[in-house]
Amino acid sequence: MTHSPSDLLLMLELTPHSVLPLHVQLAARLRRLIDLGVLAPGEPLPTVRELSAALRVAPATIVRAYAALQDDQMVQARAGAGTVVRGPSPTPEALRPELLSEFQALAARLLRAGIPLPELQRCLDAAHLVATR
Repeated sequence: MTHSPSDLLLMLELTPHSVLPLHVQLAARLRRLIDLGVLAPGEPLPTVRELSAALRVAPATIVRAYAALQDDQMVQARAGAGTVVRGPSPTPEALRPELLSEFQALAARLLRAGIPLPELQRCLDAAHLVATR
């Protein structure tokens, strides 16, 4: 099934005032839709122009998000045929750069908000305990 830009608009809610750049948010949401099978292998993604108009963001935002997905081998750009879904993330390792970028942005925001580093370290230690159980 091919999803129109307006269909995707409902699934791709972006938060303009987030610490995360719009292209990172968009790539994460598309990645999730691909991993869940909502966007199936072989399905074409909307053109950069269509999606940027539907989401009311700059075309460069779409280009950067699509490039991140291509780097993760989740989509393939075909000359003259647009961008097509290849399939789910090959490994969790593909998410590593994005997750570290998100973590770094959030940590910086928390530090600027006056939360002391030792408190952030305690939170990270607690998260580590939960994740490794």
